Amino acid sequence: MTPQTKGLIGAVVTALSWSILAIGLKYILFYTTSGNIAWVRMVVAFVSLGTYFAIYKREQFSIFKTLPIAAVIAGLCLSANYFGFMKGIELSSATNTQIMIQMGPLSLLLIGIFFFKETPTKFQAMGFVSAILGFSLFYWDQLQLTLSAGTSLLAGNLWIAMAAFTWAAFATINKVLSKKWDPQQVNFVIYLVSSLALFPLADLNALPGWEFLPWLLLIVFGLNTVLAYGALGYALKHAPASQVSVIISANPLLTLVILAIMSRFSETIAATEKIEPLGYVGAGLVVVGVILASTKRAKHATEKARAPSSGAHFGPQTPETSKV
Repeated sequence: MTPQTKGLIGAVVTALSWSILAIGLKYILFYTTSGNIAWVRMVVAFVSLGTYFAIYKREQFSIFKTLPIAAVIAGLCLSANYFGFMKGIELSSATNTQIMIQMGPLSLLLIGIFFFKETPTKFQAMGFVSAILGFSLFYWDQLQLTLSAGTSLLAGNLWIAMAAFTWAAFATINKVLSKKWDPQQVNFVIYLVSSLALFPLADLNALPGWEFLPWLLLIVFGLNTVLAYGALGYALKHAPASQVSVIISANPLLTLVILAIMSRFSETIAATEKIEPLGYVGAGLVVVGVILASTKRAKHATEKARAPSSGAHFGPQTPETSKV
């Protein structure tokens, strides 16, 4: 198996991890709060990665000798992303959150154009138009379905927008940090900062007691963070960023497929995910738009990375990326 094939497998692992994550997080909300979930996920990620370093790579702790302030800022951005993502799931649905969070990659693309002075292409313009139209159609579909139910779709989407924009800021900072530091070192600092930042939002009295299933899922979702971002970093290292972007951008569609399968066995979660044909069209346009924009951007970044003067890909990074 070639390194590139292994890299693409890593991208698939990331996409599957993210697509399952949103569904599971919606279920966990039956047991505890958004603040607790976001905080526990970060603590688990921090402890598990720290344990790995302590056993196998103690030299990675050297980052604390000259702690980069940018990593602290990135940690604050990612903590905001995690909490906003959770509030979006709480106030809307897993599918809605997965679709609307795609504003993150598009925001990152805008930062690339205006901050890093990347030249936009026709494909990027087509991607933006497709995504904006898709967002509009999907939001309209969800709005019509939720008006009668009295759910807080607008509030949920505002939280998701905040999560998307802070993720874009996080990924931008990570691009700069990746030129000097190992991604997993940066991740470790980010997980620590995020754990501290999210602690005030946690309600320890609202943790799900000692019930086995919710605690198991909380731990699994914390490990999901390490797995998804670790796999993404591996994918970006060994496979073309353009191909990796296409795979991970499809994760909202994977969420829809998984929910469709789940609905045949249980309606506990799937029953809250109502989408009409117009919504499916919108979701498809969003994914196509993000793929169009990200593919061309990632291809451009990959070409630059092959030049001696370039040090990093520009796109979904290990913190990862992102998002969530």
